[in-house]
This record gives sequence, C-alpha cells and structure tokens, in this order.
Amino acid sequence: MIRGPPIYEWDDYVNYVFKPVGEAVGIIRISIDRYGGSSVEIKVINPEELSLKYPDTYPYDTIPGSAVQEAMLTLSRKLNFVYIPSCLYTICYILSWEPLRSYTPIFHNQYVKFLAETIEKHLYQTL
Repeated sequence: MIRGPPIYEWDDYVNYVFKPVGEAVGIIRISIDRYGGSSVEIKVINPEELSLKYPDTYPYDTIPGSAVQEAMLTLSRKLNFVYIPSCLYTICYILSWEPLRSYTPIFHNQYVKFLAETIEKHLYQTL
C-alpha cells in the first residue's frame, strides 16, 4: 500500500510543495518528549527565513541511480522477474519524478520502498 513519499526536509517542502511567493506562513511545531509530554508552538514566519535556518542536507534534487536500482531489485525479487540494469529509459523517467526530487539519505530505505511500491502499482495499471 502506497502511503506517499517519505518526509520532506523543510527546504525541499518549500521548493516543491509550498512554492512560496514571498508570503508568511503559519507553522505548527508539535514536540513529544521521551516521557510522553507534549508541547505545541505556533509561529508565523517567512518560509525563506526558515530555509536558511534549516538548509537542505542533500541539495542534489534527485534520487541517486543506486536507490532506483535497489528499488527495482527489490521489486524483481517480489514479483519474480529479471531486472536488467541497462533499462535507462525507465530510470531516467523515474529520476525526474517530482516526489523523488526531495530525496535525502536520511530516509533512504523509505524512498526505496516508496519507489518500489509506486512502480509496482504502475505495472499493474499498465498490464
């Protein structure tokens, strides 16, 4: 079941989802400590200011080809087919897909799983 792409870093969220035009946004920060206590903080801030404070840790704006190959190998094992790594058209198409432009190594395994599930869904739709 595809639930959506992994969590975006703030800078990727601003660039690919929010796409601000110089306007302030409301930010709600919810914190939970290790004892189960929680706090809620609400701020209004300019997204570009927050991007300076929390810069993108992986500024390449693409998922690495090795992660795509890992997703394809995972899927080939699950569906019992042979994956030929020279399938460059598929890989180039996948690399340009916008949800994957926010890839970060922090969530590598989640991106590989998301990508494999997404490809599987599209395979079933086209068969």
